[in-house]
Amino acid sequence: MQNPLTDSDFVVKLGKIVCGMGVNLIDAYNKINKSSDPKPSESSIGILCAVEAKAQHTLQFFANVYDDVSLSVFDFLRDYIHVSSLL
Repeated sequence: MQNPLTDSDFVVKLGKIVCGMGVNLIDAYNKINKSSDPKPSESSIGILCAVEAKAQHTLQFFANVYDDVSLSVFDFLRDYIHVSSLL
């Protein structure tokens, strides 16, 4: 039996799941921040903490030797860099 972490198809699918979670968290953060209140709410701080946690794991996918694995998390990392640059 093959180790699932060395199976590139499995890692690509896992990367897409992590990417989807991260993109949805960033969308939620953007929706909460559209309010006129410049002070960050507890919800937005909690979402940013969750995004940070996902970003650390996502960088491991991005560092994978297979291009498909790196590509599976690209959308989240792009959005993460954009949100980080606005903070």
